[in-house]
Amino acid sequence: MEKFISYFLESGICLLVAWGFYKLVLERLTFFSWNRAFLMVSILVSILFPFLDFNFLPAGTLPLNPIRVLESSDLISPTIDNTGRKINYLSTGFYALYASGVLWMMGKLLLGIFKTILMIRDSDKITYKGFKVALDHDFRPSSFFNYILMPANPTNSESFDQVFKHESMHVQLGHSLDVIFIQLVKSFLWFNPLVYLFEQSLKEVHEYQADAGVISEYSSISYSRLLVEFASSNHPNWQLISSFNQFQTKNRILMMHKSKSEKKDLKRFFAGLLVLFSVGLMVSCSSGVERGDLVGTWKGDDFQFVQSEGPDLVAMIEGGRDLHEKSELILNGDGSYKIQVNGEILNGEGTWDIEGGATLITDDGNEVTSYEIVSFSDDKLVTKHQVEFETPMGKLAGTITQSYKR
Repeated sequence: MEKFISYFLESGICLLVAWGFYKLVLERLTFFSWNRAFLMVSILVSILFPFLDFNFLPAGTLPLNPIRVLESSDLISPTIDNTGRKINYLSTGFYALYASGVLWMMGKLLLGIFKTILMIRDSDKITYKGFKVALDHDFRPSSFFNYILMPANPTNSESFDQVFKHESMHVQLGHSLDVIFIQLVKSFLWFNPLVYLFEQSLKEVHEYQADAGVISEYSSISYSRLLVEFASSNHPNWQLISSFNQFQTKNRILMMHKSKSEKKDLKRFFAGLLVLFSVGLMVSCSSGVERGDLVGTWKGDDFQFVQSEGPDLVAMIEGGRDLHEKSELILNGDGSYKIQVNGEILNGEGTWDIEGGATLITDDGNEVTSYEIVSFSDDKLVTKHQVEFETPMGKLAGTITQSYKR
């Protein structure tokens, strides 16, 4: 569950930075194609980069923390097991809630596609100015992939031609692909309000692009009047089609009459991409080992003991080495562990966790030991921890370094 939540937090950070940069720096520029590309790239970076994991510290140079055997005052309360079980219940509920949201959103998407296809299938179809046109008196001027939906047969009026030109721009520019893509993203990030803000901004850019295509052939003044006229009409709206007058008329009219942005302003997009990719790389980098990396069965390999105090007990040390080389350390995803030799439990069992470059082992007697992670790779783990105990010949203390193979 930790990685699941971490992914959504990291993707949310990317989305927040990208959308904030767009709103503050890019939104009012008239480079509509660049704005569209920036929004799409921002979404892709935000959903893909958190999947990546770049460990920028090579094995053997992970940050080391002080190692000690914890005193009785540091022991973890036995209630941690109950807390663990509660967290498992919460995890199950979290996954169920998330999956329900995904299924609901995907169902709405598929239903919307199905309804739109049926609308087009049951309509009259003609070809006009090289475009496929679906006609029905209940249609609102709109487009869906390579179809333009119109409520009436083509006429020679300027108003009809302007509306048709607007919808043909949506078809030519492939805006339906963007709409389906953002609906898919919404299905998996349905709880993140930033996705809905991206959707609004993207569809707004679509309208700006289509409007720009119209005023390249017709008067912006007459087209503005047409937008005002359509704004006062009431038509149903479909989530999957690019509809005429779909967004705020005032903003569209202001953008149509806005002075063209200067070419030097294109530098803002490169700055935005630099910021976006920097943030994406930051959230995809890790400075150490994560808990999920250690889950699995580790076979004891090498064993070294550096003595700092006490008598020379070679036999005891060699016995410890022999047991380690025959042992298996099993770290389970639910936070439990056991050490076994030939299938028999050795040194008990208990719970484990990872914190700040060290693995914390809590045995069934509630004794906690911190194992410092010296180096780690997919198939090898090296840990270090301090030991201190009494023997008949006096206190023995030192540092044990153990290596494991997966």
